[in-house]
Amino acid sequence: MNTLSMEPFEYVDLFKKTNTELYNSMRQITNDIYEDGKFVYTSPAHSEGSIWSHTMMVLNNIIHSSKSLNTELILAALLHDIGKVYTIGERVLDDGTRRRTFYNHHSYGSIICVDVLKKMFGDKYYEVVDAKKIIELINLHMFFHFNFGTTIDDNYYVSEKESNRINKVFSDRRDFFVDLIDLIRSDSLGRITKSSEYRITMSKDRLLKNALEHLDSEKREEKDNEVIMLIGLPGSGKTTYRNSIKGYTVISQDDWVEEEAKERGIMYKEMFTSKYSTRMKVISNNILQSKFSNAISKKENIIIDMTNLSLKSRRHKLNVIPEKYYSKKAIVFNRSLEDLKKVNTERIKYGRDIPDSTFKFMVESFCVPTDEEFDKIEYIFN
Repeated sequence: MNTLSMEPFEYVDLFKKTNTELYNSMRQITNDIYEDGKFVYTSPAHSEGSIWSHTMMVLNNIIHSSKSLNTELILAALLHDIGKVYTIGERVLDDGTRRRTFYNHHSYGSIICVDVLKKMFGDKYYEVVDAKKIIELINLHMFFHFNFGTTIDDNYYVSEKESNRINKVFSDRRDFFVDLIDLIRSDSLGRITKSSEYRITMSKDRLLKNALEHLDSEKREEKDNEVIMLIGLPGSGKTTYRNSIKGYTVISQDDWVEEEAKERGIMYKEMFTSKYSTRMKVISNNILQSKFSNAISKKENIIIDMTNLSLKSRRHKLNVIPEKYYSKKAIVFNRSLEDLKKVNTERIKYGRDIPDSTFKFMVESFCVPTDEEFDKIEYIFN
């Protein structure tokens, strides 16, 4: 999967043919706001028009500038902003000025791309392309915009602390980092803007290349014990997987909530209503923390069966694990949103369905796991 199996714009044609509704939405949605033919708001980051116009500019830059052009990089460029279709919104400032927003579009895009790839390449899409890499590229294409660096007078600076973190995140992913830099550079060049904040200045480009040259692979020692953290949306197959392996202490909020609901004679989802939710969260957190601490003290293998979608939610659990004894493994479960929503509908009769707003919030919180957090990372597609 290191070379192009099709010409770049054959992928574009295939996308248009198999995801026509999404393609048309990308053509219609702009970064600007206009009413009655007049501009109400013009984006400082994107003056080139629609999401599709930007996407084609990014793709052209990838094709003409990347030294490691491959199928996954082409598809990531094509799909990197599809999440904007689902996260479009507006923010009104104190002075009444309106702003177009696409909060967490990179998170949504990295989830919905499974649906897109499935339509493009069939049910076994993950055998045709490296879906893991595409998901990671889409999810991390805003990584340096959010996490690192300061731009002053067109010069881009990264602190020593930030530089060290870059090395931890990408230490064993040199080839991936090359493609990510290409995508970030092309995303920046594939726009019309006057603001240096949104441009890939020479200093930023040079610094990212320099970071690549200084990546050092970390030697990861084998540990006697293991913590497996399952990551995925409800219905993606985490609990089914968990039940298939033995020898691990299970940490699962769902298990406790379900047992508690049975004792109270109510349905699972009622535990999350205002009548029970506050007390339920306090008690469940205390019970799970006690079980977690007890398993660690006994040096038991642990499997954490929760959604664990955000970096914050994972960090809260991983920070208490003694690295001297435990290796940390992430398993990411990937399933199309269309299938997940069917599962959610089927769960209505069991009282285990999740409101659409909660589900959307979960999708938008997804951050792919990196080497900074885990010793091993595995993706499962179903």
